Amino acid sequence: MRWESFFIPVMAPAFHAIITAAVLLFAGLAWLTFQRASQKRRTQRLAANFIAALSLLAMALRPQWLSRSQPSTAVLITPGADLSDWQNLPDSIETLPLAFSLDEIQKWKSINSKIQAVPDAAYLERHYPEIEKLHVVGHGLDEYEWEALDSVQIEPHWTPLPLGIEYAQWPRILVLGQTLQIQGVIAGLNGEESLLYLSDPGGKVDSVRIASQDEAAFELEALPRETGKYLYTISLKAEDGKTQFAEKLDVVVAEPQPLKILVLENQVGFETKFLKNFLSKHQGVLAIRSKISRERYRFEYFNHPKIDLTKITANLLRGFDVAIIDGRTLQDLSEAERRTLSAAVEQEGLGALIMLDGSTLEDNRRTFSNREFFLDVRFERFAELDERLVKPNWPGLAEGATTAIPAEPFVIENAFGMKPLIKDEMERTLAAAYQRGRGQVGLSLVRDTYRWALEGNAPYHAAYWSYLLSELAQKLQQRDRWSLSSAKPAVVDQPAQLTLVTTAARPVGIVAAEADHPDSLFLQQDLVDSQRWFGTFWPRKSGWHEVSCAGGEPHWFYGYEKESWQTWQAAQRVAATRRRVWQNANLKSKVEHRVYDNFETIPSIWFFLLFLLSCAYLWVERKW
Repeated sequence: MRWESFFIPVMAPAFHAIITAAVLLFAGLAWLTFQRASQKRRTQRLAANFIAALSLLAMALRPQWLSRSQPSTAVLITPGADLSDWQNLPDSIETLPLAFSLDEIQKWKSINSKIQAVPDAAYLERHYPEIEKLHVVGHGLDEYEWEALDSVQIEPHWTPLPLGIEYAQWPRILVLGQTLQIQGVIAGLNGEESLLYLSDPGGKVDSVRIASQDEAAFELEALPRETGKYLYTISLKAEDGKTQFAEKLDVVVAEPQPLKILVLENQVGFETKFLKNFLSKHQGVLAIRSKISRERYRFEYFNHPKIDLTKITANLLRGFDVAIIDGRTLQDLSEAERRTLSAAVEQEGLGALIMLDGSTLEDNRRTFSNREFFLDVRFERFAELDERLVKPNWPGLAEGATTAIPAEPFVIENAFGMKPLIKDEMERTLAAAYQRGRGQVGLSLVRDTYRWALEGNAPYHAAYWSYLLSELAQKLQQRDRWSLSSAKPAVVDQPAQLTLVTTAARPVGIVAAEADHPDSLFLQQDLVDSQRWFGTFWPRKSGWHEVSCAGGEPHWFYGYEKESWQTWQAAQRVAATRRRVWQNANLKSKVEHRVYDNFETIPSIWFFLLFLLSCAYLWVERKW
């Protein structure tokens, strides 16, 4: 026997005070009667008072007794299960003595009174450690819930997923000019034709027709026109116009990071002119040196004071994030200037973008010094072509969305350590980058991107340069970067995995919902990448949340209501349960003769009856 309440914090001080007063009262009465009664009656009254006081004390402390139990099998009803799922179970499972429900208990009590309500899976481990096999009905449990039952064999009895989005992927953070592209799968379809709509705060922006049995993949896209925090809506409507489901998608559209760009070109061109217009709209800093004739240059400055660009020095390069250089200019630099440029890349983190042309692509003309640093790749030529038309594609852009523009008649061959940045419609590399110390060297075959702006497709021109320059600007990438796991949306009372990439030694995140007190988020360092940290946050309320480090830039994500993304949540539980079934499939069966210690609370009614009998005896005894 053990006295459980000795280990429980005092939850009702007034109740305990009453019990203590009653015990003292009975002790006082016992002493008085002991003084005035005969020896025999003294002993009887003392025993009755002692039993009454002990009964009150037992009701307060709730004693338990140790029982022994054999390994057993149980049924666990999880969210998503239906009454028909229970009726379809074999009779051998329906008649099991142990049955529990994590779902609404009332509907299950109506068909089987022995089903018990439990708050979570850990409850079974605490109170029923003898369970060695669990029949799971419904969609199962999340990964973090199964951790409490890691030594239990699981046999699932699946419930079909309800109608809704089983999976969806979309970029939660976009730079203005990038396309929002959404890919996903809808489950629970019945074969009837429906329309899937994507809407922004201004109305419908895209739609696709869905006609499938059980599951169907879909793709939707939109082009945000303004910066800010947005909630897009995906809704499925039947032919009669009735909405079958609707889900929100959080998207943050940010301004491109202000960049400091140095352009060194062999001649004045339209490409630089339109790049200048793009950067000036987004508070970028630009300095341009264009060659007019031998040793004569033209200089232009935007958001930057006039400086001497005649000679490339270390102090000059230190003030820029990216240097854009065409092949002819790179070849014409002096040996000292190329060494200075390579040192700025390696030591200062400067990004260098080489705009490839004939002077650098033809093997017999690549004779300048230090060329292995800048051009340590191989090129494959398209025979009998002076230029080719391509449709560049990059992350965040719908495939084939851009119109064709010229490119050099070469392909950058893939090599170890090279990161492809831009590809054509045939997945051949048009632009790539490779690490050089703290910085990167980028190579590009694309020409005349300004044609997009002339055609009225300025957002593609802006997105192209914003992506390409941001990838090369290592100095900007050293800032804190937060991201949310794409495994599922952040739902209230569900764990959300946050990732931080930072150079800080021991970062601590600060998370706060709008108009709410902030919470500290302690992070765990990645074992492989020392700059990557992980943390788990449990949203308590729906709405936008801000996460940042002390003094760092904020990152926004949205916390969804519990009722949102039900099909996705169910699919995640099914996947987690399948993994747990596979992990526990090889568990050795527990030895049959093994017994389990189980503590059961003695019902308080027995102590109450003892208390009443003692009081009745004392009352009758006074009448004698």
